[in-house]
Amino acid sequence: HRLIRRQRQMCIRDRSLVETLGLVYPEKKWHFIVGLSQDKDPEGFFAPLKPRAQRIVVCNTGISRSARFEKIAPLLEDFSGEVIFEPRLKKAFRILSRSGSDDDIIIITGSFYLVGEALKWLKESGIKIQIP
Repeated sequence: HRLIRRQRQMCIRDRSLVETLGLVYPEKKWHFIVGLSQDKDPEGFFAPLKPRAQRIVVCNTGISRSARFEKIAPLLEDFSGEVIFEPRLKKAFRILSRSGSDDDIIIITGSFYLVGEALKWLKESGIKIQIP
């Protein structure tokens, strides 16, 4: 019962993320760096992201409970954009930032471990962070 509730809350939160991004960045092209733990619902997580995302980079969360790429790959087969599996956060960010333009925004989401690592690294690197 607890797992079902967690998954439902995660789906609602992810829909809320997409709704918020749509209000704050309606004209931007969205590129996601995503890292999930094994105990999350990746299908529910990706469902609201896929219609708006240009690219999704699946990254390792940096913990042993990180969701395996093999589990996530089949869920992104119907995604019309580009999917990249890159285990390292810094390299994932470089891939997206090098090929981006002013119309692009990189969104790092999923595991708190991944987001925490990203915030620390981006701050240390002097990269501008926007939190909607």
